[in-house]
Amino acid sequence: MKKVFVTGGCGFIGCHMVERLLADNNKVVVLDDLSTGSVDNLKDHPNLEVIIGSVLDNELVVKASQGCDLVIHMASYVGMKLVYSKPEQSYNVSKIGTENVLKATGNTPILLFSTSAVYGLSATEEVSESNVISLERARTYDGPVRSYSAGKWELEQLGHKAMDEGRKVMIIRPFNVIGDRQSAAYGMVVPNFIKNCKTGNPITIYDDGEQSRSFSCVKKFTTTLSTLIQSEDVWSKPNNIINIGSNHILTINKLARIIKSKMDSSSPIEYLPYDTVFPNKKDVRHRFPDTRLLTKLMGDVDWPTIEEIIDELLVEATITV
Repeated sequence: MKKVFVTGGCGFIGCHMVERLLADNNKVVVLDDLSTGSVDNLKDHPNLEVIIGSVLDNELVVKASQGCDLVIHMASYVGMKLVYSKPEQSYNVSKIGTENVLKATGNTPILLFSTSAVYGLSATEEVSESNVISLERARTYDGPVRSYSAGKWELEQLGHKAMDEGRKVMIIRPFNVIGDRQSAAYGMVVPNFIKNCKTGNPITIYDDGEQSRSFSCVKKFTTTLSTLIQSEDVWSKPNNIINIGSNHILTINKLARIIKSKMDSSSPIEYLPYDTVFPNKKDVRHRFPDTRLLTKLMGDVDWPTIEEIIDELLVEATITV
């Protein structure tokens, strides 16, 4: 049994990751400030301890992480609505929070959660880990105010520094992870479409809806990540910065039509210019991962299709509206 310290473990991806770790017979200590997570996302377990607090509280991070064998640092602001409304906090949680976690946990192997947003707005095709990403490129996603993507870029730089000092570091860039217990409150597209179909309100699409994305099932995501963690090959360069995401690509228009059809909803589809909702920002037109490195490390991942994910969500009825 290993002791794993997980920041952000009460959040959407975090709670699924914690469940996976507990199923693998680990002891887990979660630190979460509940800014976007909930203790209700985690069931009581004899090997689970949940501490309410922030990664910005350095003393608490030191105390919570004592004796850990592995660190999974997931604490982050999530969702365009929250990130847009609190840019400074979003940046600080990623940068200062990562500094605190790295310092508090010594030379313990650490998994850092970055984001596909570090690729910025310039991607018109699949984006690869081999791409050289500047701060300027990452910040095109943020717009004029330093926020989410800049903070995640800083997180990656801190990870590189730790690697150069001999620490085992893995950096993960997730792509549009969706599934049960994902909240609609922070602007996530799938739970919002489902919520609007349930209530009969319009399905709101920004711009023309021809933006393309790949949506990744959270259960398959955490299973994949659990497998990677147990492989020695992913803890050192050049294999330790990894895109994780589905190879099933679709437009937002198609996503809306699928959800509307499966729910037999009468909700109309309406379109809004992106900058009327998020002034001074632009949306990413196309965002899907190059997963050749992931395939090299663990073989093909059998990602569920969007239709399969939606079917499961509608059966479980676990989207928080």
